[in-house]
Amino acid sequence: AVGIGLIFTACGAFWIYRQLKISNKQKHKIDEQKRVLQTAHKQLSEHNRELMQSIQYAKIIQKAVLKTEEHVNKHIPPHFIFFEPKDVVSGDFYWAIQKEGYLYVAAVDCTGHGVPGAFMSMLGMAFLNEINSVKEILSPAQILDELRERVIKELSQTGGEGSSKDGMDAALIRLNLKTNELVYAGANNPLWVLKKQDLSSLEDSALGIKEFKAHKQSIGYGYNMTPFVDHHIKVSKGDKIYFFSDGYADQF
Repeated sequence: AVGIGLIFTACGAFWIYRQLKISNKQKHKIDEQKRVLQTAHKQLSEHNRELMQSIQYAKIIQKAVLKTEEHVNKHIPPHFIFFEPKDVVSGDFYWAIQKEGYLYVAAVDCTGHGVPGAFMSMLGMAFLNEINSVKEILSPAQILDELRERVIKELSQTGGEGSSKDGMDAALIRLNLKTNELVYAGANNPLWVLKKQDLSSLEDSALGIKEFKAHKQSIGYGYNMTPFVDHHIKVSKGDKIYFFSDGYADQF
């Protein structure tokens, strides 16, 4: 009985020793995995911090460029701009220049959001400035045609497999600051004109809002590309003009 008891005691002690050894081995393995995860987390946090710093800096650059395009001075009619990017940087942008008595203003929606969209927006602003650096007074439709040619050329768009499909939607106006003649051309983005009227004499269903339809094509490669079309609109003092990307209308 004593021998059998010693055998059982020895077996139990061996089993406990073996379990402790396995437990210690597992503990060392868990500690090692924990150290690896902590190191990876630290590296990921550092990369994320550097990435966010870069994006924040890109936001500063984009905001500076947009601010210079605003051209707020006494010659431009009273206006407002609502600009709230979905991400830190935006794929939408607004653009304006004043040239020889004409005011050009555009609201443009580029393919993509965030950083990719922001790259496209910077390209779009650069292309618009380049197009309007010539001496000629171009119409909005001519500018959109030129912009499409540059997008297709610079992004090497062919319509083939693997070819870039990036592009832009835009509403672009040209206002004659002397005659108040407004010319509009659009690529998928319309223009709304709210005529100044005596609302007390109107019914609720007649508020004097008129929509000018956009050309149903983007600024980029398409299989059935046609020239953009100008709409000539006579506006009076007090009329309100609205144009926008789909970023506002698509909000929940």
